Amino acid sequence: MKTFLTHLGLRSASIALILCATTFTANAQVPTPTTLDQPTPEQLVVLQKRVVEFKNTINSDLDKAQNADKQLSQPGNCGDGTTVRSCLQSKINQLKARADLIDDPAQLEAANETIQTLQIQLDAPEELRKTAAGLTQFSGTLDQMLKDNDFTFKEQFGIIWKSLVGSWKYLISPVALSALSLGGAGYGAASLSALDQTAKNAFNFTPSPGVSALKEIGTLCGYGVCMVPVALIALITKDPNSIEAMDSMIVGTGLVEAIGPLVKDTTQVDRPVPEPAGSFDRWGTLSLHAAESSMMTTVICRHYNKVWCGVAIAVTAGVELSREVGGDHYPSQLLLGTSLGIASGYAADRAVMDATQNEKKSKSDVFLQALTGNINYKGFNFDYKPDLLPQGGTGGHLNITW
Repeated sequence: MKTFLTHLGLRSASIALILCATTFTANAQVPTPTTLDQPTPEQLVVLQKRVVEFKNTINSDLDKAQNADKQLSQPGNCGDGTTVRSCLQSKINQLKARADLIDDPAQLEAANETIQTLQIQLDAPEELRKTAAGLTQFSGTLDQMLKDNDFTFKEQFGIIWKSLVGSWKYLISPVALSALSLGGAGYGAASLSALDQTAKNAFNFTPSPGVSALKEIGTLCGYGVCMVPVALIALITKDPNSIEAMDSMIVGTGLVEAIGPLVKDTTQVDRPVPEPAGSFDRWGTLSLHAAESSMMTTVICRHYNKVWCGVAIAVTAGVELSREVGGDHYPSQLLLGTSLGIASGYAADRAVMDATQNEKKSKSDVFLQALTGNINYKGFNFDYKPDLLPQGGTGGHLNITW
């Protein structure tokens, strides 16, 4: 019993030590992200009004485009029986040819202004339709954002995917490297000292109902059941902090499951009780259970108070002890898994934080553009004047008389 408690204390101390060092480094080097405010109730009223106004503008511009097409298709005054469209294009070509021969700056400027005016009339239907299409896309995005209190599932999956892609840069950051370095140093010290052999002699790895039950609990916690409370809080309450924590755990799981098996298969270090050749997850270089639990502990400690952080550390210590008592891993292998989990948890949480803030900024930009009327959305530019006629593209509100 004394040996059991000693190793349990050792597990908790090693986890707390690495977490402490990681936290200190994080506080020193990680800037606090800027949280973007949501629209006020007054702004929401204006934004909802904008959606209606945009739809009216779209319908108006489409009608104008149709009327402009009809005017351009009418017989022109060129004397050759062609349409207004053909007459305009012919006139533009003639003026461009003459402009090339003009030397007087004033005459050249006047010619170019005439060409521009005729070109505007010729392009009016197409420009109006482009404006309507761009405003339709922007208005639809705005309308959907106003209907959703928070990120949609599609946006949430986008945050997770972007975080998976962007998390790798944080794995080589000073914070993650400090955790990996401590874990690597602990792995070397435990391997070279008598700690690994002492654990093997103390527990003797004798199968028993108690040990089997402890291993089963460790397996459940190590592979994500401890994530369920956070996920339930996030899904039921829509608490942004819990949603970020849940996303971080999902991304962290991806990192651990990508790196851990690769390290195991590359190094091929046996467990205390070797697995038969060809068995699944044969090698024991590091503990994936320890890595998963430590990853979730890191995320919890970054998002919740010290009480929950302490509970998470205790749970992780129990998970690691179950792997040691059951003969699955040496203390050195558990410590290496712990360091990988902490580094992955930190990298995942930073990546999720970045992706979430970028998504919030994207929403904030749409709200701001709708409020000010200065719209620049996915290459579409539109200067909306709510108290005047909307000026989209070339304006398009022209009476074509040529």
